[in-house]
Amino acid sequence: MRLFIFVMSTTLISTLASGQAPECFTYQAVARDVNGNLLTNQSVTIQFSILENSTTGNAVFVEQHNKTTNDFGLVNLEIGKGIPVTGNFSSIDWESNTYFLKIEIDGEYMGTIQLVSVPYALHAKTVEENDDADADPENELQTLTLNDSTLSLSSGNSVKLPWHKNGDSLYYNSGNVGIGTTSPGAKLDVQEGNISTSGYVLVPNRPAFSVRINQNWTLSDAVIIYDGITVNSGNHYDPVTGRFTAPVSGLYQFSYGGIKAARNESAVSRMNLRLNEAILGPQARASEGAAYGHATVTYILYMNAGDYVDIYNTDFGGWYRHYTYFCGHLL
Repeated sequence: MRLFIFVMSTTLISTLASGQAPECFTYQAVARDVNGNLLTNQSVTIQFSILENSTTGNAVFVEQHNKTTNDFGLVNLEIGKGIPVTGNFSSIDWESNTYFLKIEIDGEYMGTIQLVSVPYALHAKTVEENDDADADPENELQTLTLNDSTLSLSSGNSVKLPWHKNGDSLYYNSGNVGIGTTSPGAKLDVQEGNISTSGYVLVPNRPAFSVRINQNWTLSDAVIIYDGITVNSGNHYDPVTGRFTAPVSGLYQFSYGGIKAARNESAVSRMNLRLNEAILGPQARASEGAAYGHATVTYILYMNAGDYVDIYNTDFGGWYRHYTYFCGHLL
């Protein structure tokens, strides 16, 4: 007597095609002998019984398949398309009952398993025969509208958004917006990228200032206080401390210089740009050898929001009023 050990694939597969459920589902098994060797190219007769409600329940459908295993010991079957013994596969009520699959090979009982979910895809075909009581697909459609910050469906459900709508415009006033950062430090903070536009980017109150001294400056080793203000966009220059504080991170350009106040040709006047009280170069230097010698420097540096710069005078030569200046702006 031949003995078969059949290993069934762990998934029973039911496919849907052309929007209709087929009157079958697939079954795959591997045939081995008692020593675990594959049984290749062997003829077998397999009988399937679909039992109702339990492993010993009534057989609502029985069929047989005469197959030959392939070179790998595999046999592939379509349950529902075998040789009918009893019952009608298409009449099985998959919705109402629990079903079990009994397997017999060449007349020998191999086991019974529960059909859990996959064959019940066959029940999907009943959708083709049902509607929602009015058979009108159009009344399932809803309209999506945005009114100020409320996004609504015509059925009545809605959600509140942080953005607001005004005509064809969207706006947001509750905080900062970040791109590439989770902690935006400005109304629009773009990190690690560029902003591309075919038009102009309008930046109102762009950080910029231009200041001068109204009286000759003669204090050495001191911050120059520029008390004559021509431009102070955003009021980020402080005429009390002589400091400009960066409101946002970015590249800034500064220019500073002036005319030596001392008429003594041997006197030297020097000024340095400082970042957070650390002296940077180069130095604006009006040297000896010329009365009313002059110097000017332009400098570009990156500043983080909250950094500050000032001009530090390091020599006694002094600087002449009106012609000694300090200016800068965000690039």
